[in-house]
Amino acid sequence: MNIEYAIQMYTSPHYNVFKDMLRPCFNKDYKIPLTEQQLNELCEEIVQLTEKQIAFLDLLFLDGVAKGFVLYQVDTPKSDWCEKETWGCIREFYIDSDIRGKGFGKILALHTEDKLRELSVPHIYLTADYAVGFWIKIGYSDSGEICKRNDGRILVK
Repeated sequence: MNIEYAIQMYTSPHYNVFKDMLRPCFNKDYKIPLTEQQLNELCEEIVQLTEKQIAFLDLLFLDGVAKGFVLYQVDTPKSDWCEKETWGCIREFYIDSDIRGKGFGKILALHTEDKLRELSVPHIYLTADYAVGFWIKIGYSDSGEICKRNDGRILVK
């Protein structure tokens, strides 16, 4: 069975499908329960970052159904998240649990790295806790640093 996938830049018609993925990303993966109001506020904050082109949001679709997303940026003082100025940062990364382990996370990660390289970043970093093994498997290294903002391990490439 062939699964068709596409990665698309976020646009306003994607708002509800993005919100529907952000909920399990925080509630199940990060184990941070969000109220509906908090979820709406977080979605709006992310949308504003993309509208200002401070961050970029791309969605992964399988057979036309949204199954993942990535929020990424080049760290600058303009951002509310700037751990390593001039570096590329993968801020949020989500793959629906029913397709994990099937290569789609790697596809989305490599797509993101390509997009950040187009922006001429010298290196890429992210913070991780539960998915460290995935990131190391695709070439990231543990920097030995802990992020001050979320206590996650900083992985670099």
